[in-house]
Order: sequence, then structure tokens, then C-alpha cells
Amino acid sequence: MGSFFRTFVAVLFLVLSPVIASAVTLSGESRTYLTDREAFDSSRLIPLYEYLDFNLDGIEHNDVSFHFGGWLSQDLADKSFDKRFDRDIQYAYLSLRKDTSNTIANLGRLMVFEGVAAEHVDGIYAKTDLQRGFAVSGYAGSPVETDYLDGNGDFIYGARLSHGIPDLYQVGFSYLKENGDASFEREEEGVDLWYRPADKIQLVGKSSYSSEQSDWQDHSYKVAIGPFSGFTITPMASWINYKTFFSAATSGAFRFSPDIIDPDEKALIVGADGQYTMNSKLIVTADYKNCSYDIAGTANYYGGKLSYKVFESSSVGLGFHRMDGDTERLKYNEYRAYVHNRTGKFDVVLDSFFVKYDEEINIRKTATSVLAGIGYDISRQLRLEADASYSRNPYYDKDIRGFFKLIYKFDIMPQAKKGV
Repeated sequence: MGSFFRTFVAVLFLVLSPVIASAVTLSGESRTYLTDREAFDSSRLIPLYEYLDFNLDGIEHNDVSFHFGGWLSQDLADKSFDKRFDRDIQYAYLSLRKDTSNTIANLGRLMVFEGVAAEHVDGIYAKTDLQRGFAVSGYAGSPVETDYLDGNGDFIYGARLSHGIPDLYQVGFSYLKENGDASFEREEEGVDLWYRPADKIQLVGKSSYSSEQSDWQDHSYKVAIGPFSGFTITPMASWINYKTFFSAATSGAFRFSPDIIDPDEKALIVGADGQYTMNSKLIVTADYKNCSYDIAGTANYYGGKLSYKVFESSSVGLGFHRMDGDTERLKYNEYRAYVHNRTGKFDVVLDSFFVKYDEEINIRKTATSVLAGIGYDISRQLRLEADASYSRNPYYDKDIRGFFKLIYKFDIMPQAKKGV
């Protein structure tokens, strides 16, 4: 945790403490997860997680609010990922809003989603509407996700300028710059678009470019058409340049090893999703995607699903998909069946997947996954869930997991508001 963020939290506590007890509304959710599973090396893992999210609203006549989200974890058995105890603050920021010009300013640890930016930052973010349909936003701070990576960035900043006409279109132009040592620099530009030429037609998409590597990162566009008499179709197309797209990743989870994925790979994906609501009980969906890789070859993925509502609170579903690719790992049939039922405070779900490969992979031609779960509403605020899953595929013999969840929602209002 950076020194800026520690200082910010300390100052924020001093500022908010006089008003927390009497003026604000506290609302949020606590989620406690307990998992029991066996790792690939046969060691037993029993990680316990606690996620806490809350909001403080009503500060300074509702113009100021505070938002927090973080988690703690403790492995009750063997070490998970070389740590028995871990923690993280996902976001913690003070938000100032003004109805005038739709103005907002956030200060602290926050997420920024603006054009080419999908960033985790210790810093500041602000946006406001301008005249004649223009709007502007900007942010600056220290990157959070790169703190543990070699050659990480030290400072990041960016902005987005947009123009739009309500209910017709909005187009945005964005810029991002991250400064670090010689081994890690980012400079990206992008354009994002939302266009609604007719009542039931919408185009959404974006394109990103890396000035650092002088090449495109990705393009992604889709068109939502409908519903017309219960029918909706969504054509889509995307293109990804692996070298520029993944080199800009700010989290180790999105870094890849050249031994697994060739950095010179490029992928073009085109397809469409369709859905037809036949009546209040039956929904039919179908989808198709063609994945064309410069190095790995091509693959077609297509199929459909039926979803039937037996009763108002009960439904069943059946699905089938075919993967037809150039390699043996990408030639298989995929089947799915599920049942969901809710009775009173209980709900039960059973979900199963079955895959049959055309050729054996590691002397096995099938893969199976089954999940069974139950949930119970103890009260309006408290819910208990438990599920168990079993899976087996050509890459490991079996995987059995138990998952328990305790979810508590709270909403604490000042005494003066309770009678309203």
C-alpha cells in the first residue's frame, strides 16, 4: 500500500469521524466465503475469505459520499499461493458530486473506466459536462495493479473528451500515459462509440491503439437489433493483437508466458447471438463464432440453448455446442443441463456439463463437471448458500470442491431518517 494511500485514509478518517455517527446513511454487504478443495500437488486448501463493501451517503447535504471495498483471506490448511494470510483494499474513495453540469470528483483508491482506460489507481478522477453536448473527464495517480510487477509504472494519467446527442449517439476520444522505468512504458489512444440510429438498433464499440509500440491493440464492435416480435440478434466482430494488447496489461493475471501463447498471434472473431422468446415460459437462444488465428488456425463454435419456466419460480434448461477447430483440443461436442427451483425461502440449483472430444487427449475422450447448490434466506438481510462441485477432464483426474457463503446486507440510517 503506497504512502499516498495511507495518508489519504488517515486524513479521511479524521474528516469523517465527527459526522459518521449522526449524519450519514451506512449501507453495504458482507460476504464470507469458505472453500475446501485439493490442489494439484494433493495438498488440502481451505481458504476463508471476507469481502466487505459499504457506502456512507448523506455527508454535507448529500453532495459528499464515501465508498469502500476490500477483502481478507486466511488459509485454514496448507499455504495458498505462498501466503496463509492476505488482504487487499480494492477501492476506498471520497466522492463529491454536483448536479450542476453533472460534475463528479473522486479521491482515493478507485477504478477508472474511461475509453482505453480500465485502471486501478491511487489518485483522483473527475468529470463534468460542457456546453453543446461535450463532456470531459480526467484522472491521475499511482497505478495499484502494477505494484508487484517488475518494471512497473510510477505515475499514470489520462483523459477522455466526448460529444453526443441524447438518445442518438456518443463518441469519445481518450488518451492514457503511464510513466515508469525503461522497461515499462505505456501510451495509448482510443475511440469509443455508441450509436442508436433507430429505436431498436444500437451499435457499441471501441478501438485502442498503442503509440508506444506503434500498432493497434484491439477493435471490438457489436450491434443489438430488436426485439422484434420476441426476436433479438446481436452480430459482433473483434480483432486482437496479442503483442500490443497483453503488453499493456497492468495485472499479472493478464500477463502470459510465450511458452503458452505466441506473442505474435493475432485473432479475428466474428459471430452473432440470437434469442427468441416464444412465450412467457420458453426462450430459445443460438450463437455462432468463427475464431481465426494467424498462428493457431481457425475454429468454429456454435450451438443453442432451450430455457423453460416450469413454474413462476422454477426453470430447466438444455444446451448443446460444437467446437470445430484445427487441433484435437478444439474438436468436441459440449452438452449442458440445469434445473433451478425456488420454494419459499429455499432455492436449489443443479448444473451439469459434459464434453466429448473427437480424439483422445491424454488417453481420455470426455470431460465432466457437475455442481449442486442450495440457498436459504435466513432473514431479509442474511442469506446462507452452499454448493459442491465435481469435475474431471483430460488434464487432471478429479477436482472436488465445497463452497459455503454467508451474505449479510445492512442499511443503517440516522434516527431522523428512520420514520420517513
